[in-house]
Amino acid sequence: MAKVALITGGAGGIGSATARLLWNKGYSLVLLGRDAEKLERFGAELGDAHRLKLFAADLTDPEQAAQAVQGAFEWKDRLDVIIHTAGYAPHLSLAQSTPSDWRDIVDRNLSSAMYIVHSAWPLFDAQHKDADSRKEFTGAAIVLISSEAARDPFPGLGAYAVSKIGLNMLAKVVAREGQPIGLKAFCIAPAATETSMLRSLPYADKIPAAQILSPDDVARAIDAALDGGLAYSSGETIYVHRGAR
Repeated sequence: MAKVALITGGAGGIGSATARLLWNKGYSLVLLGRDAEKLERFGAELGDAHRLKLFAADLTDPEQAAQAVQGAFEWKDRLDVIIHTAGYAPHLSLAQSTPSDWRDIVDRNLSSAMYIVHSAWPLFDAQHKDADSRKEFTGAAIVLISSEAARDPFPGLGAYAVSKIGLNMLAKVVAREGQPIGLKAFCIAPAATETSMLRSLPYADKIPAAQILSPDDVARAIDAALDGGLAYSSGETIYVHRGAR
């Protein structure tokens, strides 16, 4: 039976690149995003509705996050992978940021990840206990997308950087607490990546092209954590960049 992966931010950037890669490897995909029309357009590119389910949801709402995770599990009666690529990076200095800005940035980047993890935990626990009856189920994995900003905060992205370093620690906590139920967790922290989020920053055009990753570069790192040479790095934050840092 095909593995099932839930991908947040699944209709664009790193999310859609990862979806294409896993789709070509035979995964069934559950794609989450805020924009239902964008999800539908991308889903139409993939085709084969038997392997694809779409959810429009605001993951800063714990109830919507729980409903999406539960729906993903019930679709195929299994859930192998969660990849949290959804993110939010307004260009605001700390001095410019209001308390509302701070809450919005932290909720969209960090709290949403916690809500997903919390909702999925009992499902992963049940799958682990019932692994003998679930063919080919060998344990679950969660991949969180952090950022180079977590160790080198870019100008105007202070709150974003703080939320991303929180993701780094969340992955480590999940890996340690999830080990008894066969749950692995990874953080992939890319440097500047060619996405609409990058292009929304005022200094994006000043970054040398040779230093900018493609979404496919990051997708390959995610795949390496799931099925490749990084599979034994559970709990680690894996920085992805071009050139020395």
